[in-house]
Amino acid sequence: MVKKYIPKQGDVVFLDFNPTKGHEQARVRPAVIISNNIFNQNTKMVILCPISSNNKEFPTHYILEDTKKIHGSVLCEHIRSVDYEIKNLKFVEKLSDKDFLSVINLLNACIEE
Repeated sequence: MVKKYIPKQGDVVFLDFNPTKGHEQARVRPAVIISNNIFNQNTKMVILCPISSNNKEFPTHYILEDTKKIHGSVLCEHIRSVDYEIKNLKFVEKLSDKDFLSVINLLNACIEE
């Protein structure tokens, strides 16, 4: 029996962002998991932010510094929740503590008063 992948906070994953499979061509893109491991495990959902290869300077984008396989910017204004079993997430790599903390700090700046 193959053990299913349960995404963990700080994982960089590939997933299909299309709302309905087969409707358009696949838009498989990287994203970073923001939600904590307990939420992920108990809901079969994850909260994530997509990563773009376009490194435009924008106040709500964080340019990744320490990743080995994925390069680009975390789009903190595009936070989403998805069912990770339906979206069939594939693990790519783990963000460094520094990159993850920077993303969380930027997200907090977006939602705190």
